Amino acid sequence: MNPIIPHYAQYCWSKYVYPVFKASKNYDHVVKENLVHCAWPKISAPYDKIAGDRLEFLKKSKSTIRDGLDKAKSGGKKKPKKGAEPEPTLDLDSCAVFVAKVYPEFKKNVLTVLQGFEFE
Repeated sequence: MNPIIPHYAQYCWSKYVYPVFKASKNYDHVVKENLVHCAWPKISAPYDKIAGDRLEFLKKSKSTIRDGLDKAKSGGKKKPKKGAEPEPTLDLDSCAVFVAKVYPEFKKNVLTVLQGFEFE
């Protein structure tokens, strides 16, 4: 933000970010109060394509879950019949997503077999 809107960036830095860094005991870098004197951030590690793909998958999953939740709250595509009582709305406020670090053995076997086939 600093090169594009420097005054607002300096305000946000001074008001919200800098006090947190200044009070933190775990941050040992020299934190400058004025953004004009701060250097551009440096890349700490090379881009990890696998981690990027995982993040993209989770973003898409989040969108799909939210769309499904909205659809479930509205009762889906079915319209209530005339004179019928409307279905009660769902009161959902949380969702759990489980992520496995390794495939189960049977999935590993299936993937091993599928690697030998050509897909069109």
